[in-house]
Amino acid sequence: MHPTYVNTTQLPSAVLVGLALALPGCGGPVGAPPVVPAPSPSASAAPSLPPAEHIALDVFKDGVQVGTEAWAVTRQTDGTTDIAFDAILEEKGVHLKGSGTLSLAADLTARAGTLALETPDGPVKGELRVAGPAMSLKVSRGDESRDVRAERPSNIFLPQPFFVGFARLCPLFEAGTPALVEFPGSPLTVTDHQALTGSELGVTVYTVEHGELGRTILACEKGELVAASDPWTGESAARPGRRPVLDALVAATSRHKPPTPAGLVEEEVTVTVPATAKDAEAKLACSFLKPASPPGSGKGASKAPRTPAVVFFSGSGPQDRDEDTVGPGGVKLSLFKFMAVALAGKGVASLRCDDRGTAASTGSFEKATFPTFVRDAEEMLKAVRLRADVDPPRVGLIGHSEGSLVAPVAARADGKIKAVVLMAPLGRSIPDLAVAQQTRMLEQAGLPKEQVEQQLAAQAEVLKAIRQGDPLPATVPQAERAHIESQRPWLKSHFDHDAQRALREMPATAILLVQGAKDLQVPVEELTLVQKGLTSGKNAKARSIVYPTLNHLFAESRGGPATEYSDPHAVVDPTFLADVTAFFGQAFSAR
Repeated sequence: MHPTYVNTTQLPSAVLVGLALALPGCGGPVGAPPVVPAPSPSASAAPSLPPAEHIALDVFKDGVQVGTEAWAVTRQTDGTTDIAFDAILEEKGVHLKGSGTLSLAADLTARAGTLALETPDGPVKGELRVAGPAMSLKVSRGDESRDVRAERPSNIFLPQPFFVGFARLCPLFEAGTPALVEFPGSPLTVTDHQALTGSELGVTVYTVEHGELGRTILACEKGELVAASDPWTGESAARPGRRPVLDALVAATSRHKPPTPAGLVEEEVTVTVPATAKDAEAKLACSFLKPASPPGSGKGASKAPRTPAVVFFSGSGPQDRDEDTVGPGGVKLSLFKFMAVALAGKGVASLRCDDRGTAASTGSFEKATFPTFVRDAEEMLKAVRLRADVDPPRVGLIGHSEGSLVAPVAARADGKIKAVVLMAPLGRSIPDLAVAQQTRMLEQAGLPKEQVEQQLAAQAEVLKAIRQGDPLPATVPQAERAHIESQRPWLKSHFDHDAQRALREMPATAILLVQGAKDLQVPVEELTLVQKGLTSGKNAKARSIVYPTLNHLFAESRGGPATEYSDPHAVVDPTFLADVTAFFGQAFSAR
């Protein structure tokens, strides 16, 4: 399960800039990227002021240029810095033009700023006000305006989705990391810095974490920003002619798929899901991972042995068979691949598939609903049972997050499942859980309590409209409205699913519940609801394990989803892997 406005693959725009200053969800570029002229110095500027340094940035999304930024940086004689900027971004038919100013104190912390944006919903203006440690942003749209105040003392302002806020951070990091707090209240910390290897000598890479809300990788050279990358969103920027630095930066901070170890065989498999009245046919591209020499094989064996097998069901959002998002950015831990390798090493085969309409699978992910994913799961299960190298009585399921809702339904339909592992399991609907997610994100962003409550009230009205089949509230911006409407069928299908009933009606079987105590997507308290549903049915003996330091992807927690899920140094916890393999080993050996 990945974070979104409601639940899937993006952090809410409200978290990034308080309210209305973020670019809506993006995709590929539309046409050639526009050219932005360097901003002219203000006509009111005194002739004696130092000349401005003009800096340009090419802006990319998933490696393709989608816009430009131009800065005019004036370093005043008193040590302060004034920056005027213009920017144009054009993605997936969404055109965003921005301009503004930033005024920095001698210590390079923010002291004032202005923003003017042209968005699909009309012009938006912002005015940054700083009074000592107190910082606020007045946001105006048409005749309406509101103040976004920092809950915590803040000294850095990073107007998203632009990179201009990073313009003068390199000198701060090179001089040693000061105490920085990003408006409206997230700590800004450097967690790693290293020299960029290769031909770009003198370039230092800084990993900057925005509390629990994201990570930016900066390439600095002699106090100047050369390139920047956001590994979560796939957005990046580089000065003209310095694209090699950006490419090296991305390569140095990217994860790579784990190889299949010797002694294991990974077979490409296609699972066909027939069309229904509501869903077109889908061909799921899958991997069947098994031991090259299963127990009982070799010389003297009378026939080829049959192995136990498990089927993986992924969390929400479009993911490949390893439970990674596709393309640059997003989730890159390959959780399911590591689990499949661990299981195969103990003699248990497994099937894992790209979600429909994702990676190599056909079909439509955007039109899929909860029943769609259940049908996909049932066809995956049938395909495993029909294999000549699988022992049908010893088949199990692994469901993660949304997959933990799918697994009980699939187990009930099958009726003969030997064992089930539910990872970060849900005991209620995803839309209901989304409220807890949104609360956590808004609080971590540093918004005051009353503004968190306003945002949650607005989300509650949206969810109410979806649950009841009503039009969305008129207050929802047009660009945001399109995103929510695209998720409406899927969200409504989850409102219609009774998670407690599904748990209650699961056939009696061996069940293991696993949960990371640092999971910010599915809180550990959710286990109580899951256990309640199982106990009221036929599975009162279900076991549960809580890992005190693990996150939603069962790796050591170092922050929040956007910082951890693409962390190139994160590893799936070996104790968790050992517990899962031991559970299936015991369940499959029982008679």
